[in-house]
Amino acid sequence: MQTLIPSRLQPGDTVGIISPSSTLYARKEKFEKAVEVFTQKFDVQVKLSPHVMGRHYYSSGTTQERLDDFHHMIVDPEIKAIIFSIGGNTAIDLVTGLDYELIKKHPKIIAGISDASTLLNPIYAKTGLLTFHGLEFTDFGLEPMTYETEQIKKTFFAGETGALHANPAWYDFDNQKTSYAGWQTIKEGKA
Repeated sequence: MQTLIPSRLQPGDTVGIISPSSTLYARKEKFEKAVEVFTQKFDVQVKLSPHVMGRHYYSSGTTQERLDDFHHMIVDPEIKAIIFSIGGNTAIDLVTGLDYELIKKHPKIIAGISDASTLLNPIYAKTGLLTFHGLEFTDFGLEPMTYETEQIKKTFFAGETGALHANPAWYDFDNQKTSYAGWQTIKEGKA
């Protein structure tokens, strides 16, 4: 299968934000701040899917509502990239309902982290579309996001690839600063 590489972002482009998993119900202020910061840092417009702030139990919407949000963003010609708002536990509900041919016909940047891999991996496997793991949109509600901003500009806007370096500002889940001893190779190869 041929690898599809999505078009780069340009200043002024529109980025679609969806919640294919957890609800943002308890994170509304952080999310609104993330929208503000993201648009300023990257000089882009942000378009929210209808259920991005939805709530259906612990998901942002029913399975069908979340699928509709995803498919709407895929076919919207104004949207140049789709970023998942947060992770969660329910993206798996969408895997069998995704229209992979539709995604293949409308290749665009698709990015997220955590539960996003549940969607990113089958999208790549079934369409060949290169997807991006490693971005949680709501984190932009927590400044400064310097490392992340640098990587997004390099990858999504400049189309550059290359060596990644450790994030010097990373904190673990207990809010303890992480110290890196350097990269560790578990199994050599090419990715």
